[in-house]
Amino acid sequence: MRNKSKSLILILLILLTLISSSIFISAQSEVTIKLNNIKISFPNVKPYMDAKAGRVLVPVSFVAERLGAEVKWDQANKAVDIIKDNTNMRFKIGEERFTLNGINKSMDTVAFLKDGRTFVPLRFISESLGIDIGWDPKTYTVSLKERNINKEFVVQGISVGSTEEDLISKLGQPDRKDLSKYGFEWYIYNRDYSKYIQVGIKDKKVVGIYTNVDNWKSTKGIKIGMERAEVERLLGKSLNSVRKGNTVYSIYNVDEKGLYLIDGSYVSIFYDIHENNTVTSLQIIDEDIELGLDGYYGVYSEKLRNSFERQIFDLANVIRIRNGLEPFTWSDEAMISSRKHSQDMADSDYFEHINLKGESPFDRMKKEGITYISAAENIAAGTSDAIETHEGWMNSSEHRNSILGEYKTIGVGGAYNSSSTYKYYYTQNFFTGI
Repeated sequence: MRNKSKSLILILLILLTLISSSIFISAQSEVTIKLNNIKISFPNVKPYMDAKAGRVLVPVSFVAERLGAEVKWDQANKAVDIIKDNTNMRFKIGEERFTLNGINKSMDTVAFLKDGRTFVPLRFISESLGIDIGWDPKTYTVSLKERNINKEFVVQGISVGSTEEDLISKLGQPDRKDLSKYGFEWYIYNRDYSKYIQVGIKDKKVVGIYTNVDNWKSTKGIKIGMERAEVERLLGKSLNSVRKGNTVYSIYNVDEKGLYLIDGSYVSIFYDIHENNTVTSLQIIDEDIELGLDGYYGVYSEKLRNSFERQIFDLANVIRIRNGLEPFTWSDEAMISSRKHSQDMADSDYFEHINLKGESPFDRMKKEGITYISAAENIAAGTSDAIETHEGWMNSSEHRNSILGEYKTIGVGGAYNSSSTYKYYYTQNFFTGI
């Protein structure tokens, strides 16, 4: 029932698309609306269809009564808020503008009051929701079909297979674009760490999603904080390998991650072993994209290294926010110190905090001009990207303590050497300045 309610908020919000595509409907015509082949009834107040103006509007009470949304009327500002799951809309009576999830947008019609009811325009929502629309001129039937219907995992209204246009309309332009190990671009949304998400885009389609924020819930109810035993009751046991062509690749961190092939995507559910083996984050990668990756690692480049470094910084800050801590600030000096140590480990093929010259992390930080009251270092090797590195650190008590410690500043540095034992190396330097 909850999913049906979620679906219904999309229906109303699309009707104007029909009008905008030059379909003429007289003001007196009765229109049938179907969502996923189910007819939607309007028993009391019907949508206002103004063919002359070329717009369809609906009473906001319908949203509250039928769609399971929370509707708030702001008398002082003559504004209406509609809140449903991760969708938050605000529009003002008589104004050709609105906000969608905090992003300012404009529209070519207005909300208005009629017969004591507030009517809201629908077209602007259609651009923000993943719905396919069909029109039968013989029967005056609007057919609406969710692109995300029956998808097990939908995060902030986005699922693998959504379009780049859908993504931008919902979340706005990304704050940064990073290269992934798969070759696609991660669209990074980090302006608000409490809503952090990475969305992979290739050929204008969503092919990947990652988040370690607790604002999602799957169709079966899987969410952050759920115990692994319950996840496995719902989804079964994790895969322990993936076949790519004639090669079978083992999943090396099965104690910390569950891997499933669901809805044509490989879904990784990461667990926090220090929080009773509960879900801590989610990654979804399109099946063809995963199978197209040769082995575990991507093709190294400085751009890929830089992407990993900034993502590790972001993921540390998200988990700090989740734990009620202040986010770290970034230090270029600590990044340089970290990167030099990672490169030294890669080139000299060792894995230690103390380098071959006998220098400690603290010696190396001081050489970069860092003065501190307290400091620490995390290192990792062999992990394939920023996500695997961060999740691995969080499942190691000492590394976790540094990430969730009282330090104020960090820098992250990565390196690669194809001839070294572990190939990829990562270092985090933490400190609180004097």
